[in-house]
Amino acid sequence: MSAPDANPIVVRRYLDALAAVGLSREAFDAVARMLKIDDDVGRHELETIAVRYVGGRSSYPSKQRAFEAIEDEFRERLRAAKKRDAIAKTRPW
Repeated sequence: MSAPDANPIVVRRYLDALAAVGLSREAFDAVARMLKIDDDVGRHELETIAVRYVGGRSSYPSKQRAFEAIEDEFRERLRAAKKRDAIAKTRPW
């Protein structure tokens, strides 16, 4: 799903950057800073990026909320990875 006027090139650039981040907080912070200052990222682009990165939701009421959803998703992915690592360390097999 994408917002009607979202620039697909800008959306793809940031989705690729977010995918490349993996679980690196520093890399995520760098992409987040670029999302905030890039004049090519308007409300429609950020909403589309959030929808595709987060999944499950079709729109956000504001640019700020879309950005918060991206940050929340990254934190959740990081938390889940840490939890998986902790579980793996406790298994005797």
